Amino acid sequence: VFFYIFRALPEEASYTLGNVVPSVLFAVGFLPQLREFVVTRDVSGYSFAVTAIDVAGCTANVIILFAPRSSSAAQAIMDSAPFLTIIVMHGALVLT
Repeated sequence: VFFYIFRALPEEASYTLGNVVPSVLFAVGFLPQLREFVVTRDVSGYSFAVTAIDVAGCTANVIILFAPRSSSAAQAIMDSAPFLTIIVMHGALVLT
């Protein structure tokens, strides 16, 4: 169903709903944990192993999106926006 909806939408709307909105929602999902770390100044219970696995998986996806010679760097960055968001937000959690 979503496949047909996205195909019917203009390219800008499809990109916004398929890449921008998920990226924003991923970032928003990290904010409560980030706030908790800052307020309590404690990271008890945080799994650095899960973070490492998540970042490794996102990095692999970004590399695959940059791999084809036919795609431009700008297009690869746009396509990998959700994965880059996850990497950045995990970095923010680890650095707090």
